[in-house]
Amino acid sequence: MRITHVWCVDKAAGERLAKRYDAELVPHYDGMVGKVDGMFIDDFFVTPFMPDLSMPYLEAGIPCFFDRPMASGMIGAKKVIETSRRTGTPFMTASAYEYLKEVEVARHRMNGIGDVTAYEARNSASNVYMYALHGLWFTLKWMGTDVERIGHRTDNPVNAPGVTVLEHSREGRRFYGTIHHARLKDIMCSVRAYGTQGDFEVSCDVDGRPWNRDIFTYLEMLHTMERMIRTKQRPEPLEYTEAKMRIFMSVLYSAYAMNGAMIDVASLPEDWDAGIPKGFTRSYSDDIVDLYRKELGR
Repeated sequence: MRITHVWCVDKAAGERLAKRYDAELVPHYDGMVGKVDGMFIDDFFVTPFMPDLSMPYLEAGIPCFFDRPMASGMIGAKKVIETSRRTGTPFMTASAYEYLKEVEVARHRMNGIGDVTAYEARNSASNVYMYALHGLWFTLKWMGTDVERIGHRTDNPVNAPGVTVLEHSREGRRFYGTIHHARLKDIMCSVRAYGTQGDFEVSCDVDGRPWNRDIFTYLEMLHTMERMIRTKQRPEPLEYTEAKMRIFMSVLYSAYAMNGAMIDVASLPEDWDAGIPKGFTRSYSDDIVDLYRKELGR
């Protein structure tokens, strides 16, 4: 894959990026339609605008990759999902943790412990909006999305440490899991699951080699993106994408709006919005946000 065209709300930053990759800088966000095979929408700090930024490309049949979580509420998420369903244009919003080999190891070992009774996971995280998602989507990938209620308890709704509690409903029974979010020194994520016939533990360690994270963390996700662009096939069902988005938005809703209370995932207010990501040293000023609004006619 090669970067051939670039748009940036900050023209000077766009010029630097275009020069770095010998790419063409276009003057408007929709100026790459008809010129690219795939679109990478990566400005996490203006997550609420991602659905609108993608519309010209999804409508034109150009596959889109979103830096997670692709929307700040279910209205935006469903806008992308329904456009993809109507046009047949694939997209993906992903955590690299969903593509770790440890996911497949955990799936395999789940087969040997009988009915799940409980689990506990760990996730190396600092900011809730940006990093709690990784451990959550890692967990959903091997455990499943049958989460009926969820809550996130923390002294600080913006930053870790904190703990997410998940209540699953499966085959007429309930069980609970936890995901502990904290700064971990040598572990990206891990899980220990308990069942009626045994238990297992899987850990994704950081081994210190400079190329370890690039190869073992990001590569499979990037391969999946490349296959999506080349084949025009969705990497996961739309129903799964909507489920994982709704569960993550319920985590933010619990942390931001409900003081950590357990949230009925199916009853998450459709119009609730987490807003612009905050709590980062690089969070955008109102001036930058206003530039996006002006570009999008909002």
